[in-house]
Amino acid sequence: MIADRRRIEELLPHGPGMVLLDRALSCDGESILCAADNHRDPDNPLWRHGRLPAMAAVEYAAQAAALHGALSGQRAAGAGAVLGGVKDLKATVQGLDEIGETLAVRATLLLAQGNGAVYSFEVGPQSGAAVAEGRFTVMYK
Repeated sequence: MIADRRRIEELLPHGPGMVLLDRALSCDGESILCAADNHRDPDNPLWRHGRLPAMAAVEYAAQAAALHGALSGQRAAGAGAVLGGVKDLKATVQGLDEIGETLAVRATLLLAQGNGAVYSFEVGPQSGAAVAEGRFTVMYK
C-alpha cells in the first residue's frame, strides 16, 4: 500500500466527508489502483434512494485520477479540477452496493496536457471483473 486514508485526505481537494477512497495500492506514471470499502455504507455521501448507483463509479474513478496526479507529481496535492465529460460509460450492475467485497478502482492516464487529462477507468470487486468502466476528461483549475 502506498497511501492510506489519512494520506489520501491530505492529497485530494475534497473535504473528509467526501473522500471515497480508503487505500492506494499501486501507482506509476500511467495508472493507479485504489481500494474502497464504503460502497455498502448508507452514510456514503453518494447514496441515493437506499443504494449507491452504479454512476457513482465515475466519482470513485475521478478521485483515483486526482490521487494519481498528486502521487505521480503531475498535479499539486489538493489542486482543484473539474470533470469535463464522461464517455463510454458501461455498467453491469444497478448499484455498487451490490458488490459484497472491497471495491477496486483503477484509473489509467490516456492523455495528459497542461490544462487537463483523459483517463479510462474500471471499478469492480477486487477479486473479479469490472462492473463499471468508461473514460473521462479532467480540466485543471
